[in-house]
Amino acid sequence: MTIQPDEVERLIKRDQLDALLASLPLTLGANVFVSLSFCAMMWGDVAPGILVGWLALNAAINLARLWIARAVRRRGLLDTAPDRVLAHAWIGALVSGLCWAWALVACAQAGQAYNIATGLTFCGINAGAVVQSVTNRVSTLAFVLPNSAILIVIYLTSGSTQAQIMGVNLLLLTLLMVRASGRGERNYVAAARLRHEADHLAASLQRANVAATAALRQLDHAANHDPLTDLANRCAYRRAFEDRLARAARGEGELTAMLIDLDRFKAINDTHGHAAGDAVLVEVAARLRAALGPEDVAARLGGDEFAALIFRPRMGEADAALAERIVRDLAAPFGLGGRTVRAGASLGLARFPRDGRSLQDLQVAADVALYAAKSGGRGTWRDARRSTACDPGDMPARPQEAAPAPRVARG
Repeated sequence: MTIQPDEVERLIKRDQLDALLASLPLTLGANVFVSLSFCAMMWGDVAPGILVGWLALNAAINLARLWIARAVRRRGLLDTAPDRVLAHAWIGALVSGLCWAWALVACAQAGQAYNIATGLTFCGINAGAVVQSVTNRVSTLAFVLPNSAILIVIYLTSGSTQAQIMGVNLLLLTLLMVRASGRGERNYVAAARLRHEADHLAASLQRANVAATAALRQLDHAANHDPLTDLANRCAYRRAFEDRLARAARGEGELTAMLIDLDRFKAINDTHGHAAGDAVLVEVAARLRAALGPEDVAARLGGDEFAALIFRPRMGEADAALAERIVRDLAAPFGLGGRTVRAGASLGLARFPRDGRSLQDLQVAADVALYAAKSGGRGTWRDARRSTACDPGDMPARPQEAAPAPRVARG
């Protein structure tokens, strides 16, 4: 859950630039309005040509700044290079501030620098700039300081005590505006940093949670599945068996347990190697999955021993038909990189509750049926209560019952 400082700083710069660009239309609109008001108040006291020229220059500067702001958004620089754009944003503000400073010089030459309208106009527009732009101190001060400095110098260097007192007050006001501008930017940056660090932390926690969930899912899958065939392992098979036994006991469906042994797997391993044997086991698992239904469970119990749990609302002869299909499917040849091998399989099945009511009883009954199938020539299946072999393609209606036989080693 590492927070990336560089990314947070980039996002802070982006927020600063976004806020600056968003406030620009209102700020520049107010700038033009105040310039019109100022020219109206100074009309007759300052040469009309100077006022009109200054008004046109100020409007052109503001329009150019507005066009640049829109170009920044249009070109995507807000997201790709916010720090670079923000680093140069003060230039437009400085040009605008120098334009207003020129108006002060023109007023001073016309003897109107001490006019109350002049002082109020410039103090008001400077204070408005500080209040409106709290995201970037450099741009704000680039506009405020040129005309404030000239206005202070004009008042302090005059011969009037009242004007000098006004100059001192303007100096204090300017210092307060500089301080307020810096504090506003610091507060904005601190709030933005907290917000983005919180966002990064939340994203990191979400990623960690997703990774932990995926890891737990993988661990759960590994704990319940055979690593080679991805079938259920012994543990998962036992849980599924107990679950379906309970459901069958409640009358929710009918259950048949099957045990399956490959007939010639040892010969495949000895002749073609263990890699070929593994490939056969994987293909056996695929054929079992294809044969079983959504409520059925296929498992690998170890080596070449497989099992299946068949759960249906009404079984009828479905388990017998499925046993015949499994034996037939596993009798088909397996392709091993250009070679063909045959394994074949024997299968024994036991039904609940006829052949047993517990997991152990049904397992023993299915095992006895499997032994009977192997003893009867392999490549066939047997019912736990029947003795007649059922060959693929020749499934009888119901085989005859056979007495349980002792279990022997399989191969």
